Amino acid sequence: MDQCRQQDAPPDGVRGVAQVWGATGAVGRFLLPLLRSSGMRVVAYSRQPQAATATDDLEWQQADLQSMDLILPDAIPGSLICAGPLDHFADLLERTAIPCGTRIVCLSSLSAQWKWASANAVDAALAQRLQKAEQRVLARAEALRAESCILRCGLIYGAGVDRTLTPMRRLAARWRVLPWPARARGLRQPVHAADIARVILNAVRSECLPTGIHRLPGPEVLDWIEIWQRVLATLHPSPRVLRIPDPALKGLLMWLVRRGEPWASKLSMLQRVYEDQIADSGDWHSFGVTPRRFQPTSQDFVDDVG
Repeated sequence: MDQCRQQDAPPDGVRGVAQVWGATGAVGRFLLPLLRSSGMRVVAYSRQPQAATATDDLEWQQADLQSMDLILPDAIPGSLICAGPLDHFADLLERTAIPCGTRIVCLSSLSAQWKWASANAVDAALAQRLQKAEQRVLARAEALRAESCILRCGLIYGAGVDRTLTPMRRLAARWRVLPWPARARGLRQPVHAADIARVILNAVRSECLPTGIHRLPGPEVLDWIEIWQRVLATLHPSPRVLRIPDPALKGLLMWLVRRGEPWASKLSMLQRVYEDQIADSGDWHSFGVTPRRFQPTSQDFVDDVG
């Protein structure tokens, strides 16, 4: 979609309605306050019931993307924001009538790029599923004359609900060391969930939405050892990274899996930490956002975004 048009003023505030899936995830937790403070009314969806709110600008609805039906008022465009499973959101779009001019902003993952040619069958299947879902969303939006963009992100942190940095930090706090394979120094670009939330806010409020697929890597390229050193520095006293022979760590991970440790449920992680997963400087400028450097604090690993 090459053309865009200036957004009309919201009639009686109706156009300022944003519907958000994945609202309880890392990005969603920062996004909801931003949308509300900008004057938009928010309808947030969660699979689990949420505490009732006494405000008029936030409504929680319990719903599952895979089974819910969405009914939108005719000719009243708004914003549909998905920070949840992209393939399920594509299913929802394909069975929903969307007013012309609706803005659709979805989170995807840079894994769609990094893992496409992976020798790991699980990773390659994930990349293919992501790319297919991205194209379905874009095609559906074009068919309905809706505006849409896809945001590919990398290693997200910042709300204490990520599945990589926070669980490993918690383990290091318990053990006082973080076991790590000695030669695993793959490069990453951590990105703060609050910065992605700012991109989404600017996207839904901009006069002209940057359409298509956009990359949002973090601004620093760091290897895993440097990442863990910065993460562990947020604990006091600070644990240390214990570099151990690679075969020994694989044995440790398998032992943890047998014990039921949830963070170690996918041994494919062990393969990925040796690989670089980086992108160029990205498309932050298209949304008027400058991402922060990776300087985490203890608050970034607490499940309490206020």
